[in-house]
Amino acid sequence: MSSEVSGGNRPAVMPGMCWVRRALLVADIVESVRLIREHPEDVIERWSRFMRLVSAELPHYRGVMVKSLGDGMLLGFESADDAVACGLALQPLLAPFNSDRPADRVIWLRCGVHLGEVVPTEFDWFGNSVNLAARLAALAEPGGCVASVEVRDTLTPGLDAEFVDLGDCFLKHVDQPVRCCRVRPVRTLGGTRDLAPPTLDDPTRLVMAVVPFDAADGATTAAGQQSIGDALADGLISAFSKRRDWTVQSRLSTAALRQRALHWSALSESLGATHLVCGRFRTMGRQIEVHVELHDVRRRSQLWEGEHRLFLDEYFAGDASFVPDVIAAVARAVALHEQRCAHALPLPTLDTYSLYLGGTTLMNRLSTSDFTRSRALLEQLSERAPRAASPHAVLAKWHVLCMAQGWSQDRGTQAMEARAAARRALQLDPDHAYALSVDAQTAVHTGGDLDEARLGYGRALQSDPHEPAAWYLLSGLHAYCDEGELAVAAAQRAIELSPLDPSRFLMDAYLSMAMLAAGRYDEAVAASESALQRNACLSSTYRTLALALVFSNRVVDARAAIQKLLAAEPRSTLRSYRQHYPGRHSPHMPRYVDALQMAGMPD
Repeated sequence: MSSEVSGGNRPAVMPGMCWVRRALLVADIVESVRLIREHPEDVIERWSRFMRLVSAELPHYRGVMVKSLGDGMLLGFESADDAVACGLALQPLLAPFNSDRPADRVIWLRCGVHLGEVVPTEFDWFGNSVNLAARLAALAEPGGCVASVEVRDTLTPGLDAEFVDLGDCFLKHVDQPVRCCRVRPVRTLGGTRDLAPPTLDDPTRLVMAVVPFDAADGATTAAGQQSIGDALADGLISAFSKRRDWTVQSRLSTAALRQRALHWSALSESLGATHLVCGRFRTMGRQIEVHVELHDVRRRSQLWEGEHRLFLDEYFAGDASFVPDVIAAVARAVALHEQRCAHALPLPTLDTYSLYLGGTTLMNRLSTSDFTRSRALLEQLSERAPRAASPHAVLAKWHVLCMAQGWSQDRGTQAMEARAAARRALQLDPDHAYALSVDAQTAVHTGGDLDEARLGYGRALQSDPHEPAAWYLLSGLHAYCDEGELAVAAAQRAIELSPLDPSRFLMDAYLSMAMLAAGRYDEAVAASESALQRNACLSSTYRTLALALVFSNRVVDARAAIQKLLAAEPRSTLRSYRQHYPGRHSPHMPRYVDALQMAGMPD
């Protein structure tokens, strides 16, 4: 099923061929050799009919059949979201072909999805990315799908799919471990809350300009046409404004650019925009067809485009999915682009926003190589934007996470660096809610001063009661102090404020600690597992999971959780836990130590 190319760099290709970035989906039949040996005619007949159905369905996902073999297929897509949607649809699509068959004749598929560079030809696609997609498929369970982290980072968990982080996986014939995720269909999605954008003038922030949409035929002066274009832009501007990490220009500022070529210098110098959303629409009775584009103003490049069809009356009633769909797609495209730049470009060529978004994205992955790279980006960012508070606050969080993960070689020095970065942020902006939150967190992890931390979280929430980090960090403080139900309420408040936050895995981790403190052990297990599904590298959560399992009388499962903790954090011991756990002076500490000892944590 694979077309292998050896070596880490691009090999030379024949004249006329070129490398392109594509999403690849490999689907293989589970136990194909046995099925065809024992039931050849039945299996071949059903598989042939299924392949014809897949070929007919592929245009709906903007995909192509690259090649079909007797026991699998390689499909190609322009985007990762189409590849994932198709991968999740294949097994349900196959279900009717398995009806009335005994269990030993059921055809199951394993799917692997990867986003990478290939050389497409008339007869096949070539490149290491094809091989990697096939290896990912081999990791999937029957009926399941596994994707690379490159795929996950282009999508919005909870909107496009749900992802279970499998951590770094060793694949056959692949030299380095690959970060992989199990992919599942979306089950439920919580609502979001309107959030006011902050007023802090911060050069790390994205500045979005949305130009009123043009009629596709150029007749924007026709009755109603200009108002439609304005309404489409206004809906996006209103939704973009709810993102606290973005600044959005008003339509009054961008209306002058209607029906003109892109004026990059005007957007950059006059408006200060970093990104532009524009487009055109065509009316078709009660429906309109809208083409949307996203441009990077600084690099004068297009990052994304999409087509949408909607009913005008539904749009004006607020019932159309156009706005949330575009917001999600734009956010994905921006994050993916900045992350690629952070990985591929030398530091001097990266602009401020690329450093910020790339650094925070790589930091949240919590894999050692990405985590190390993120520090270099954040330190460069703090030098590039010396008057901005956010870079110093995020750098302080980096140091705290390093200690929490057990990676610090010198906790004393790292603690001082964390505190210094947080205090530098507050010197620049004393009311910066996130900086206040991280500064309070450094007090928890450096000296165990919970009273000082309580005051710090209070100041953060007084400055901005909608800061999710302040709420989930406050939840941890309540848990350390045996204030279980207060801890649960604070963690749930953070999730309510930002359910699709890139740090959602941390919110779930703090919720698990809160449930543990409240004595709600089954819920603590569920929250721990949710956090680890989102990020399997969050080592401290294995400890919380082990505690909840012991208190639920599931000691065998707790021992398995401790083994995973030790694999991620080999230096984790009861001695270090007694020394560094922020709640070490609380009444629950002896009980937690006994439970961890029962689960097998070494002394």
